[in-house]
Amino acid sequence: MGVILGYAEPVGKKYIQATLRDATISRLGGPMASLASSPILAEDDERLLCAVCKKRMRLFLQLFAPESDERPHAWMRVLYLLTCVNGKCAKQGWSPSIKVLRSQSTTTDLHPVSSQEDEQFALNEIVSESEPADVASTKEKEDKKHAAVLVENDGSEKYTKVKGDGAFYKFSKRLQKAPEQVLRYYRTEQLLASSHEAALWIADAQQLADKDIPACACGAARSLEFQMMPTAISFLGQDETKQDSIDYGVLNVYTCNEACRLGNEGYAEEVCWRQEYDMRTSIF
Repeated sequence: MGVILGYAEPVGKKYIQATLRDATISRLGGPMASLASSPILAEDDERLLCAVCKKRMRLFLQLFAPESDERPHAWMRVLYLLTCVNGKCAKQGWSPSIKVLRSQSTTTDLHPVSSQEDEQFALNEIVSESEPADVASTKEKEDKKHAAVLVENDGSEKYTKVKGDGAFYKFSKRLQKAPEQVLRYYRTEQLLASSHEAALWIADAQQLADKDIPACACGAARSLEFQMMPTAISFLGQDETKQDSIDYGVLNVYTCNEACRLGNEGYAEEVCWRQEYDMRTSIF
């Protein structure tokens, strides 16, 4: 199995409670639903606070990502991606305004959760499907540093190489095949070893080198598990016209290859790389 694409579908009012009670439903926005085997984090818990402004972050994504039977302790595995709502706090790279928590259990039981919290993004269910085969087969053709653009010369047409952002060209071409995707998931048996190479970058600049991915606290290596596409922003229900609203190019989340045991804390912290894009470097 190759890359799995995630799409956001707004949850109707009469389905909200059912969605929140089901640990196997991945969701964009809404309240954080903790596994019953993990503690409910206090409002002032450092893991929920932006490292810049120290204010409570919001749940951006809750992802159901179960492990194989080889790791029964992590059969029920959930990832929480949290972000500060103040765009000023965001930084390129390992942004201090974004945090990732991993929780695991052997059951699907959840702590009760309220959908009445004021400070949350709009709730959307994430539905998934495999990336179309024709997209994967054309990957090598799109992987180039310069784009071919059509120019006119004395009424005749010819292709000319122009200097531009090759990563953005590749990103745009791939997104055109499935423009509504909000998430790209890589932690499959086929892609785990090469997930970082498969990453879809939005710019040539600030691409994370494989050697710079920090190891997990348990000592195991981390790999790219999923990417959030900028298309997800439009589903959050925020005012995107505000100068300090949430914005990014791509968010890359790297997690422990071994899905290590959590101990008494109930959560393990993973890492997220934030890549921005400067439209001034666009090839278009």
